[in-house]
Amino acid sequence: MNLIAKIMSIVLVVGVIVFGSCKKSNDTTIEPPNGNPPCATCPTNLIANSSFESDSNFTLAMWNKWLNDTTYINSSTDIPPSGGTFSVRVRGTGMPLLISGSISYTVSLPAGTHRYRLAVWGKGYGMANISLRPGFPAPYDTKSLGFSDTNAWVELSMLDTLTTTSSDSVHIVLGPNLSFARSPWNILFDLCRFEQLD
Repeated sequence: MNLIAKIMSIVLVVGVIVFGSCKKSNDTTIEPPNGNPPCATCPTNLIANSSFESDSNFTLAMWNKWLNDTTYINSSTDIPPSGGTFSVRVRGTGMPLLISGSISYTVSLPAGTHRYRLAVWGKGYGMANISLRPGFPAPYDTKSLGFSDTNAWVELSMLDTLTTTSSDSVHIVLGPNLSFARSPWNILFDLCRFEQLD
């Protein structure tokens, strides 16, 4: 048997041992299908105005603006796939300590421990945060998605398990990533989903 045949035999034996002993895990992560409008089996989106438009007009209905200045919060016709007609444009000031354009949406949650999923399309140096406000003076429990692609729309999502009481609410905050201090810049958001998975 020549050297190449011996090497091939060893590779074959190692392959059978490694791949033959593998088995499928019983742990399965199931992500809800993504769709706009959502499919029949998708969880209900808890954000009512998830695409910032109604009757083909831009609107921020149900969202709270941190500034009433259209320089910092306005519409854009740059949209992700299946994004309709408009997205929301928020503008960072370029200075980390100055308030920038940000918007927030408040969701009341059922009491108990439940799994949630936040999914957002974004473009630019932005952040999407989930903030649980259990009531003053308790601190926020915040988790974030960070966007950093200025050339293409990107969809990011995260799963979180929250334990809440009947007085708790979650705040979805969309705004600039303040760790990127630079000249003023635009961030786009669209197709926001916040879903209870159980």
